[in-house]
Amino acid sequence: MALEIKIETAFGVDATYHKLIEVNYQFRVKSGVAVLACYKDKAARDADKAPLVTYSVVLNDVVDLDAENIYTAVKLDEKFADAEDV
Repeated sequence: MALEIKIETAFGVDATYHKLIEVNYQFRVKSGVAVLACYKDKAARDADKAPLVTYSVVLNDVVDLDAENIYTAVKLDEKFADAEDV
């Protein structure tokens, strides 16, 4: 699972494929961070290329910390709001 949406990077290359790589969540305060690796496209990810950038998204009140729920929470961030699940 990943997200697909075009995001401009500082390198002048758009990142279109975004894969969840890390989650740090504190249950006591019901808040955390999800980190996504942002690649030029799925082919770059499949070829094990380095991500162009990583992007951190704040998570709040995520009940179940499975990938589907985390990606849903990530799409609450305006940068990923129109992303498609792939």
